[in-house]
Amino acid sequence: MPQLGPVRTIPFREIQRPGYIVERLLIETLPGFFVGANVYRPTANPATRKPAVLVAHGHWKHGRVEHTEAYSVPALCALLAVNGYVALAYDMVGYAVAANDVWSIDYKGWFRTGDGQRFEPLTITDNASRYLLRLTAMPGIEQKRVRAVMEAAFREYGLPKAIRSDNGSPFVTGAPGGLSELSIWWIRLGIRHERIEPGEPQQNGRHERFHWSLVKEMLDYRIEWDLPLQQREFVRYEREFNEERPHEALGMGTPAGAYRASERSYPARIPEMEYDSSYYIRRANWQGRFLWNGERVALSPVLAEEWIGLKEVEEDLMEVMYGPVLLG
Repeated sequence: MPQLGPVRTIPFREIQRPGYIVERLLIETLPGFFVGANVYRPTANPATRKPAVLVAHGHWKHGRVEHTEAYSVPALCALLAVNGYVALAYDMVGYAVAANDVWSIDYKGWFRTGDGQRFEPLTITDNASRYLLRLTAMPGIEQKRVRAVMEAAFREYGLPKAIRSDNGSPFVTGAPGGLSELSIWWIRLGIRHERIEPGEPQQNGRHERFHWSLVKEMLDYRIEWDLPLQQREFVRYEREFNEERPHEALGMGTPAGAYRASERSYPARIPEMEYDSSYYIRRANWQGRFLWNGERVALSPVLAEEWIGLKEVEEDLMEVMYGPVLLG
């Protein structure tokens, strides 16, 4: 068996709790690939060695095997810590092992071209293969602009199972469930929207690592005169990144060698939201309101003309849903 070297970790935050400490960190499991983790340590007798428990259930909601009232990973780890154990809860990598399992999307700040025009690089990557699906110099972050870029990517590569984003505009809004016009479109296409927790960029670690490379290798020193020239340079970088550059995490292969287009093609017609027979179904009007028992219920204009599902969970208590998203 080969000799194992030391594991590289990057701590970045520590939280004090009664009887224990939570340390947030990144663990380099493969060269250049980090997973997020939380370490729960008891505060009593800090100098003594303590038994440790590995909790391979993930430290955030999309990495956990289960996270319910009956079984909560943070609650379990906290309980272990106050009873004298060190608990390490880390994200498994199995939720993005194949191409198109998860795409990540984000903006990488803003820059100015030589002629003074502001632009914001919109980036879309495939998590498993690291394939750079889109790198676009955007003059703004309006949803219609993003949708046009994404629709072109869907037509070229097909549909992923999930799209991961942060909680900023235009991916998330103040509407119930955080829904936006973009996320509603994704849901209707059968794509799960994964939102990382606020202030936790490491939960989109592979995409953040790509952003680091993009800044160091281009944006720190090579900004073109105008947007058309900048986009041409982005196309060159995209081709080099995908087809020429080997990645240690891919066995020194390239993203283009690891990526395969999705078998789910972009449909000619966007399907309407559907619900099973256990739901009452209502359609929101142009203001995002619907009628229930003779009263108008206000949701949000984001949900204008969309089908809403209502399900009775207790007597006189209803859940209001948009597909898989709880609205209230």
